Amino acid sequence: MNYRLVRGRRRGIRIRVFPDGQVEVRAPARISATRIDQVLAEHSDWILCKQQQMKQKKTAAELLDGGSILLFGEVYPVRCADVEKPQWDTSAFLVPNADVQRVRRDVVSFLKRLLLPVVSKAVQDICMNNDLNWNGIRINSAVTRWGSCNKEKGNLNFSYRLAFLPRELIEAVAAHECAHLVYADHSARFWQTVARLDPDFKRHREQLRIWEKMYHFDISVGKSESEPFSLTNN
Repeated sequence: MNYRLVRGRRRGIRIRVFPDGQVEVRAPARISATRIDQVLAEHSDWILCKQQQMKQKKTAAELLDGGSILLFGEVYPVRCADVEKPQWDTSAFLVPNADVQRVRRDVVSFLKRLLLPVVSKAVQDICMNNDLNWNGIRINSAVTRWGSCNKEKGNLNFSYRLAFLPRELIEAVAAHECAHLVYADHSARFWQTVARLDPDFKRHREQLRIWEKMYHFDISVGKSESEPFSLTNN
């Protein structure tokens, strides 16, 4: 199996499969090549499965003329136009004729602004109806988490990538994070709280998994730049 090896100060071996099918292995500095090959052989089925999934998945935002973008669970065509900033008129998504980095940066900012009032209302409704106290909401660029919560400070964080999902699932993620205002862990009491805040959470969790199988929730400008699948072997 061909792969790129990156050695460094770490305990376990981490295998990553990128959208183009490339395999990267991050390993401790002193581990033997034999051991690395052994771990790859042990996880060969997982690697092949993820490579196949990468081929089948779509990217949520393909920012090229004739591409498409997913907004609140609906697909809209992307058009390059003579505009200063990204625009969405519910029939098409317009992006500036500009360099790749600027377009990506401007679209991320647009999605953050688009998501903030939606997730803020969801949190406000959940907390007011269930006597929960929260302090602030921040929209970030997290890749591996839809959201997070600092229970001590009462702060809730949500990834701008939520703007790609249907509003129902955004509200479900908000309920999950609001439950962390009560319990920081994922204990039985936590899940009981989630069920109270979102009685249909099991269906929502399954729907989220389906969406995650269908899309790379990332932005590509002309080519795929989606995040890789990762597996850690300790």
